[in-house]
Amino acid sequence: MSTFADVVSFRNSDRYAKIADGEFILKYNDTTHLEADDWRDLLAISVAGAVDGPTDSERSFAIRLSLDAKFSQGEQTKQGEQTKKRSLHVLTDAISLSAMRSGMIGPLLSADTADQLSELRKSRGIVLLPDTNSLYNGTLHWLLNVLRDSTLWILPFVMSITQIQSREAALKAMLARKKDTNLGQALRSRAFVNAGLGLLERNNYRYQVLELDPSLLRYMKMPDKNGFDSDDSEVLEDRLLIEGIHSILRSTRTRAKQIVVTSDVTLSRVLSAEGIANLCLPIPSLTEPVSNIRYDPWARAFVGTTIGGLLWDLSHTFGSVRLDHSTSGERVRLSCYWPGKIAHGWQSEQLQVVWPEESTANDNPVEAKKPIEVLGESPVSSPGKGLPAATESAPVSASFLSEAAVPQASLPLVLRLAGAVYSTGGGTLEELVRSITVQQPAKGNATRGYEVLRRAKLVKLEEGTIVATNELDGLESALRSGDLDLISKQFENYEAYAIVLKALQDGGELPRADVNDLLQRALNFPVAQEASVRLVRYHILLGQAWTDGKVWRDGSNRPSADEYLQGFGETFDEVAHDNIAKMSDFLPSFCRRMRMSPWAATQSAQSFIKALSSDYSLQYAAGGKPTGTDKILSGSLLDVVESIVPLDRIEIGGRPVLTLGRVKK
Repeated sequence: MSTFADVVSFRNSDRYAKIADGEFILKYNDTTHLEADDWRDLLAISVAGAVDGPTDSERSFAIRLSLDAKFSQGEQTKQGEQTKKRSLHVLTDAISLSAMRSGMIGPLLSADTADQLSELRKSRGIVLLPDTNSLYNGTLHWLLNVLRDSTLWILPFVMSITQIQSREAALKAMLARKKDTNLGQALRSRAFVNAGLGLLERNNYRYQVLELDPSLLRYMKMPDKNGFDSDDSEVLEDRLLIEGIHSILRSTRTRAKQIVVTSDVTLSRVLSAEGIANLCLPIPSLTEPVSNIRYDPWARAFVGTTIGGLLWDLSHTFGSVRLDHSTSGERVRLSCYWPGKIAHGWQSEQLQVVWPEESTANDNPVEAKKPIEVLGESPVSSPGKGLPAATESAPVSASFLSEAAVPQASLPLVLRLAGAVYSTGGGTLEELVRSITVQQPAKGNATRGYEVLRRAKLVKLEEGTIVATNELDGLESALRSGDLDLISKQFENYEAYAIVLKALQDGGELPRADVNDLLQRALNFPVAQEASVRLVRYHILLGQAWTDGKVWRDGSNRPSADEYLQGFGETFDEVAHDNIAKMSDFLPSFCRRMRMSPWAATQSAQSFIKALSSDYSLQYAAGGKPTGTDKILSGSLLDVVESIVPLDRIEIGGRPVLTLGRVKK
């Protein structure tokens, strides 16, 4: 089975969730220097137990270099030995940079660099001037995480973009002239292009390309035929960078800290000699096995990646990768190239995903023993209340609707599936899936998603097709207007959703470990742990609950204006010091007191702004990156948008309020 997906939809697929414990080998193929059927070993991956996450289940793993023996074969001449050593060095370097971008390893820091970084973190505004290599080698990726509490701007120079264009042109030329010596330049160029543009695309709201005198660009040279920058090319590029930095520093006046980011020790020394502040972050080489997750004291958080995240980065470096189990063979194949790939596919970092055929039609044995089709409006109850069940008059299909007590499907996917029905008027499962051209879901995920919609009475089944109910039009209108409460009301028709919502409202909170037992007792049917965790995300995305440490809290209360203002004052008195309260202290306390989600509290603040302004001074500020883990939904069924709900601010008229003060009367 072949499909096109971004990393999020890949990780949400049912086939991805079935990657089991054990030993895997990651292989690659690159048609610039290998035949199409020549797959060569890169990494050994040891996959261990599952790690529960807020939206899905991931597995911990470790990687170690396991380069194919073919790379060490060849002519036993001096030139042949040099070529083999260079190839092994390039492969190791490419994998090390991928691990760096993925967060599995960090840069090398000296004591002086650590002191410099500590001072830099104190700055509220920072302008980062990356050299060309920093755009793709992982240093900027790491630094953006470490400095996330500051307001950041990225100002790459136009010569870096020109270099990316030149490298892309060289890659296309190498496809027409396949040879072994292309290995070094192909791997370095592909990582340069894809990782560099990917970083800029993900940070398009805070970067601006700086111009140089166009007449100087004619002196730029491509790397030599072996993929390594020639000496004169490196010197010229560094000189262009330095002159550009001098020009920017002369022409700009800002209180923000300006600093050059590089991994080149020589360039760092030259910059220092010319009085230019710079941060040099050399990249370590991957020589020992490393885990997918680690604690980074500079980021003050656990960082790392998932199996899907690592495969995604490596695919954009090596062209095509394949994950093989040590005993059962190929599990998945991914490629960043396919005929007709358009700009949107590159911007969303989509890959072609090929899953080998399975021997069984059942996509998820955890969820269903025998998927069935239900043609009636009111199915007969099975052992779990509200579950679909086959009747004597209902024909049975081998692969249609899920009979799981809680079908495992994310809410954004469910709404996108609803959008397919809304836009087409209905159709068979296969027709509706094919109508979704971006992030097309796997059939198993679509099956479970449409079962959720059926239970929520948003779609119905008629003669083997899925069609909309009248309520689906109301869902589209509510999503466009931002009325999440109305959407939640509709989903209360889905019994599992209603059970969790009532538990939150009755108890005020729900510990993460309790939700699975709650659902199994109420439904009298087994429920997958991952499905129960994902279900609570529905309530969070619809503004009916919020995450508070290790518990989910009720956020469904909608107080009157008087109740809201009274609770606002009581919370302010509780957290304020010298008649001033930080919103990061106020908002969580207010939400606990009022049983409102942060989204609902902010919405109400906008409605009651006139009354609030008479008693409190709302102190607006630019602030840094919003803090918060929860998201809410907006947009439309054809363009579902997830937005972070901040816990350190409320927005009034699009302007963030970070501090509250009492108005003196």
